This record gives sequence, C-alpha cells and structure tokens, in this order.
Amino acid sequence: MSQNRRHSDGTHGNGASHANDCETGALAAKPKGMPDRRIRLEAARLNLARIGMATPEDLRRALEQAAQVSAKTLGVSHVGVWLLSGETLCVCTVLYDTLQEGFRESEPLELSEYPAYFEALRTSRAIAADDAWKDSRTREMRASYLELADVRAMLDVPILVAGQLVGVVCHEQVGHARAWSTEDIDFATSVADMLAVLIGQAARLRAEHALDVQEELLAEMRRMEALGRLAAGVAHDFSNVLLAISLLSQRLKLRLSEDPEGAKMAGNIGSETDRGTRLVRQLLAFARQEKTTPVFVDLGEVVAGLMPLLETIVTSRHALALDTPEAPVTLRADRTQLEQIVMNLVTNARDALPDGGTIRVSVTETENNEAQLVVSDDGVGMDEETQSRVFEPFFTTKGGRGTGLGLSTVYGIVKQSKGHLELISTPGEGTTVSIHFPRNANN
Repeated sequence: MSQNRRHSDGTHGNGASHANDCETGALAAKPKGMPDRRIRLEAARLNLARIGMATPEDLRRALEQAAQVSAKTLGVSHVGVWLLSGETLCVCTVLYDTLQEGFRESEPLELSEYPAYFEALRTSRAIAADDAWKDSRTREMRASYLELADVRAMLDVPILVAGQLVGVVCHEQVGHARAWSTEDIDFATSVADMLAVLIGQAARLRAEHALDVQEELLAEMRRMEALGRLAAGVAHDFSNVLLAISLLSQRLKLRLSEDPEGAKMAGNIGSETDRGTRLVRQLLAFARQEKTTPVFVDLGEVVAGLMPLLETIVTSRHALALDTPEAPVTLRADRTQLEQIVMNLVTNARDALPDGGTIRVSVTETENNEAQLVVSDDGVGMDEETQSRVFEPFFTTKGGRGTGLGLSTVYGIVKQSKGHLELISTPGEGTTVSIHFPRNANN
C-alpha cells in the first residue's frame, strides 16, 4: 500500500495516461508468461527460503530481501510489508519501490479507516484486486490514496502467525490494472508464509535472549548470595579479632602515657582498628546481615549533622554545598546506615575530583512522597561499561586505594530499605546519584 500523502519522497507514481482505461473497467493484458516462468518462480522461492536470521535485529534485513525478491519476480511497482501495532495501527516496516530501485518510508494506516479491507485480510487467503479502484475490498482506499499514488491493482496476502493476523505483504501495480494469475497468487501466498516464519523466528529469538538474560541474572544472584554468606562469616570472625586488638591498644596507650612516641603508635593501632571495624560494617551491610535499628529520622538533619565529618573527608581543593529544606523530611530508617550512605557517596565524589571541585548534597521530598537524597559532582564521570559494574562488590577503579565495597554497600542498604537509586554519569562532566526512600511508616 503506497500513497502520496504517506511517501517521504513525495512521488505520485506513473502511468497516469491509463486512468480512462481503468475507469471503464478495461483490464490490461496479462503479462505473457515466458517458457521458464515457472522455473523463475521456483528459483525465487528457493532464494526466499535461504533468507535467515541470527538475531532478532536481522528481521528488517530479512524482510527487505523478501520484498525485493517478490517485487522483481512478479514485476510489480511496489512491495510493502506491514505489521499490526496494537489494535489500531498497521505500520509499514518495509516498502520496496521497483521504479526507484530502493526502499522508502510510509506512514501507518488506521485500521478503523479501512474496515472492509482488514476484514478481508482476516477471512481470505489473498486479496487479488485486479481493479483496486472498483474491488469491494479495496475501493474504500481509492479517495484517500489509490488515486493519489495511481495504484490500480493490488495483490495483498495476510501474514498469519499461530492463526492470528500479524501483518500483510502488499504487491501494488502502478499505472494500470492487472489480472493476477493463479501463479501470481500462489507465489505471493508463499511469500507471506515465509514472512510469517521469519516473524515467528524473530519472536522466538527474542524470547530465547530474554531467557538467557534471566538465567544469567539468576546465576549472578546465586553467586552474590554465596559471596554474601562468605563475607558475613569472615566479617563476624574478623570483628572479634578487631575487638580484641582495640581493647589491647587502649590498654597499651594507657600504659605508655609517659611515652609520647609509644602512645602515638598505640593510638595509630586504635585508628587502624576503627578503620577495620568500619570495613566489617560494610561487609555485613553488603551481606545484609548487619542488625539494623530503624527509627523515625529527619533526613535533612542527618545529613546536616554529618557536615563537620564530611569536611574532614574532602580536601581544601573541594567545596561542599548542602541544600536541605526547612521542613523535616522524615522517614523510618537506620540512622547509622543513612550516615554510611552519605559518607560513601561523598567519598566517591571526592575521588572523582582529583583536581578539586564542588560536591553537592541535597535533600528533598518528591511528588511521590519519597525522601530523596542526591549527591553530585562535576568530576571525571564514568563511561557506560563502568556504570554497568559500579554497584558490583569489590569492583573498583581506584586500584589499590579502593575496596570496591563503597557503592555496593550503598546499593545493599537502599534495597534493604525498600528504596531505589539512579545513577547518571557522563565522562568529563560528572556523576549524580539520586536515592529515593519510601516514607511509609510500615517500611
């Protein structure tokens, strides 16, 4: 189906001098069959059968090949492949123009505008309209585009998958009517059958790909679960060791009170022990086995209370900009976990600004009654590959300086809190992490 109002190139077809003949009902003579016509049709069917697909994305290329073979075999002006989109539209996926020897675009059709035509597709093997202007199945199209495009004959065959109409392959003759032969109809039907196979194959490939993705996700979840159990076991045992070291360092510091150098070393031991304790908390949070104490807190107050500590994390080259609303943004959550989220995100933002810059932290209440925490920077940013792995445990771009647990811990806490997060990053422009917490007391 082609028409001037739908063609991107604005063509009006050709053969307008035959209009009077068609008006009087005179049909152009059937093309004289060559002795080898049947051989050519079988050769064309063989070429169609050789069209295959490796991925669902190959479907358009396969439809284009089929349309081109069919157009040249039947010697028609246009061959289009139209697929139903929902219950209201029929969309032109491929339109081959023999006259231009190329493909072009066409606007979709409203099913409601051509009820007789689409009913015929659902109930007929083929619509062989020798005179499309007068055929009861196609004449409703005459005023809207048949005359405009000078399409005089149509051979349209429904594409059926599992007995359901999914589209139509349209053969159009411009400039004169045409008596479609039984061989023409049989060949066009075989083209539609082959297209149905290709469309079904594409659907199967899409389903298989989706299944493969789900299987990969399930395998990843199982690996993460096993890793979480391992991390929790190590963290619990390591926590006991750290507690003993912390107590001993405190006692040693008291005994060395008159030895400044020794007391300083004991203090360093205590500091490193505290750092190890924080790492244990991250491991437990990652494994989701850390005990939480959810209470009602004001997210803005939590972040504001952390500012003195956050200022010690950043350097003199960095600026911290805090934006919190005057009204409380309350939610039910573990305060320590909220503080850890802010600390981890600000630390990551600082590391993304090696030459300094501004780190912005804001708290807002969204229209969906969510508490939103946003941390952004104008640092180095991340490419798509890094973004796809940034929440993986132990994945780091900091080399030996990073544990790879910062953002994975944030992710784990947010999911544990029934929240969700979004990450937007552009290389050379910076990164923004938005976290949304539900404010429902039941959460």
